[in-house]
Order: sequence, then structure tokens, then C-alpha cells
Amino acid sequence: MAKIFPDLAVLRLSGTVAAPRKAPAAERLSPGTPSAAERQARLITWIAKIGRPVSLSGVRRIYLCWGWKGLSERTVRNDLADLQCAGRLAPDDSGAGCRRYRHVSVPQGGGGR
Repeated sequence: MAKIFPDLAVLRLSGTVAAPRKAPAAERLSPGTPSAAERQARLITWIAKIGRPVSLSGVRRIYLCWGWKGLSERTVRNDLADLQCAGRLAPDDSGAGCRRYRHVSVPQGGGGR
């Protein structure tokens, strides 16, 4: 049976089959997909450059254009939520159809005393 179903664990004493082990999220991403911090840094730069609000589906399309495959909708949503919590994005309520996010300019550290 192990040759037919290599993902399944050995039968337990109770007679039930153990669930297959899931790989950690980092292992499930494509080899060229960067970490969350790298993705978010590039995304916030891109959003600031285009100067208009972005939606979840728009960000997913951009990730695919950049060659980052294997990212789920939840991962993209978490990237947007992390940037919003950090104060880099704000919800844009101008569109009624879907939730959009706009860039929030953060003052850079200046020559304070």
C-alpha cells in the first residue's frame, strides 16, 4: 500500500490512516518567489509609482506579471493587510465595486536635531 500511496503514513494501531503531512508555506511557493518583506517592499514602491488605488485582483495580476507564481489569494490579501497595518496603505472608498487601497506617503526621516 505504501508504494501505491506514498503520501499516506503507515496505518496507526487504531486502524485509521494518518493525514499526509503538509509542507510549510515557504516550501509550497515557487523557487523564484521572494519573501513577504521583499514582496511588500516592491509592491509599495510600485503602488506609489503608479499613483492610483489598487485592488486585490490587480495586485495578484502584478505578482503574476513579475513571475511570482504559487501565491494564493490569502497571501496577497495578507500582504495588503500588513502594509495597511504598517500605515503604508489606506482603504480607498471611492469605488463601490471592490475594496481598493491607496498609497499613504510616509515622511522620511530628515535632519532633525
